[in-house]
Amino acid sequence: FLIAKKFTDEADQEEKWFKTQYTSQPFSSQALSSWNNNNNNNNLHEPHPNIYIPQHLSVKPLSEEEKQKKVEKQRRDPGIVYESELSRLHHKQDGDFNLPKMNCFLHFFNSLAVSSPWGLDSMNLFARLCDDELNE
Repeated sequence: FLIAKKFTDEADQEEKWFKTQYTSQPFSSQALSSWNNNNNNNNLHEPHPNIYIPQHLSVKPLSEEEKQKKVEKQRRDPGIVYESELSRLHHKQDGDFNLPKMNCFLHFFNSLAVSSPWGLDSMNLFARLCDDELNE
């Protein structure tokens, strides 16, 4: 391909969608014969196969024993680890990836929050700041 605005006078065809001017010419027999000549240029070769690219992308199926263990782990309810008048802490092991995961639900009760619009906005701001800090 040769693209340049100065060759638009030589273009005799127009592309359908973008209306680009172009011309099409057959290759010369000399160019074709030089390309077909087997010169074994070492600079031009295909890369070696990448050993890190998988050949098969199918998922390995779980054995019946592994399926049963997974179902049992998912069925288990979270156990209460700690409980007091003010809080309760549950624990459930992640059955898929065995990574730590946490959900935290906090309830703030403050009589000043509902006594005035200023108190309500202050409590709302405090809750948003806590949420932002805990999500970092």
